[in-house]
Amino acid sequence: MTHKRDLCKAIDTSLRPVGFTKKGSSWVLDGRDTIVEVYTDKKTYENVYRICVAIWIRELRNPDDPYPKPPHFDLSLGGILTEDRDAIREACSLDQSDQAALSRLSEILEGRLAPLAQELVTIDGLRKHFLSGQLTGGLVRGEARALLSG
Repeated sequence: MTHKRDLCKAIDTSLRPVGFTKKGSSWVLDGRDTIVEVYTDKKTYENVYRICVAIWIRELRNPDDPYPKPPHFDLSLGGILTEDRDAIREACSLDQSDQAALSRLSEILEGRLAPLAQELVTIDGLRKHFLSGQLTGGLVRGEARALLSG
């Protein structure tokens, strides 16, 4: 059994070295064209967290509200990295997780999410992954779809 602080530590130690900064209970990569945020979300009535990825496109943002809700993309990490979905779920289930599961999660974050996030901070990278279907498993706002599809 692990605690939320163990899960957050695994995320923090994996994402800070690649440029993410911690802001409250989320990690933010402030890029040229987008802002990528990784955050945890607790499921109601369960001791299970989800790791989510939110993306704001600078071109579509209101300068007075840099982080409008909802973001342009709001996706679960397991929906993006589908082949790692089971390992991500195991690490996020605080009743079932252990240090080995958190170590595996760190490997996924460092080896898969970090390089992906580096691509998602540009419109070209975001468009590439959106058009490939990798970023469609969650909320994608209409104006983001229109910008990236056209």
